[in-house]
Amino acid sequence: QTLLIHLFAWIYTFEQWRKEFSQNLFVLPLSTDISRFQYLVGRYLGIVSVVIILSSSLLLIDLVLLRVIEQQWLFFPLIQIFFICLSAILSISCFYFFVNITSPIQAMLYCIALWFIGHGLDEFVLFSQADKNSLLNIFSQVLYYFLPNFSVYDLTSAIINRTNITLYQLFFPIIYTFGYSFILIYLSCLIF
Repeated sequence: QTLLIHLFAWIYTFEQWRKEFSQNLFVLPLSTDISRFQYLVGRYLGIVSVVIILSSSLLLIDLVLLRVIEQQWLFFPLIQIFFICLSAILSISCFYFFVNITSPIQAMLYCIALWFIGHGLDEFVLFSQADKNSLLNIFSQVLYYFLPNFSVYDLTSAIINRTNITLYQLFFPIIYTFGYSFILIYLSCLIF
């Protein structure tokens, strides 16, 4: 489901921007009294709402299936789907930032690359902490805080081991998504 939601988000966002660039449709709304900020934020919220609807339908399907199969309510997988949705929202924000700098296909490729890099950042930081004063450790810390960190959305170990999830693990991904997305959308509006 992680890959399904992200692929949908990337392809849907790419298709919307590709159609707009190929038909020069972005000039039309900007010829009215709509500001660039309103235009970009409106398009962003429209695509995010479509991803939320897809995630909600998957959440509903999982809720029913888990209830039927497990004969109990399991909330860890449902929380994981919610975090996958947050991860897709952050990925869409990255796409919006890159599409203002490059073409839509390059923006999609950069988002996919960032998604894979972002999932491995925590392992890279752990690997580089063997030598505290090394250049690799400093580089990994810079990457960890500068690039989108998609590993904060992964609660797989807690779900598999059925351990308690702390409030920090619940609320940090939400705050991280909206904070990082706000920064990327704001920078996109400045660039556009």
